[in-house]
Amino acid sequence: MMTWKSDVVQFVVRFVIGGLLVASIPVISKRSSPEFAGIVSLLPVVTLSSFTFLWIQSGYPAVSRAALASAIAVPAVLFYLLVLWLCLRCALAFPIAMLIAMIAWLVAATIADQVVKKVM
Repeated sequence: MMTWKSDVVQFVVRFVIGGLLVASIPVISKRSSPEFAGIVSLLPVVTLSSFTFLWIQSGYPAVSRAALASAIAVPAVLFYLLVLWLCLRCALAFPIAMLIAMIAWLVAATIADQVVKKVM
């Protein structure tokens, strides 16, 4: 059973590892083109740290189920990127474009969640 202290330590470790991974992306991207920055921004840093801690806490079966659910949800990310691209091509302000794209992702992710529930 997890204690408060181990939960806090686990949170701090996740925060530091995740923060370092996310913070390294702009540094890598700055030294290259916007296209490469777009590719690097898709590094699965959140997935890497999340699945590692899920494996430590719950084992391979939990990571396997999470990986399948993530794979099913990939179209939601593609939809987000497409909507963002379209909004920016239409010269919407960046914050508005991001908001619209996030709403599009939320709709697509909700649909993906329903698919995951049926598959699993």
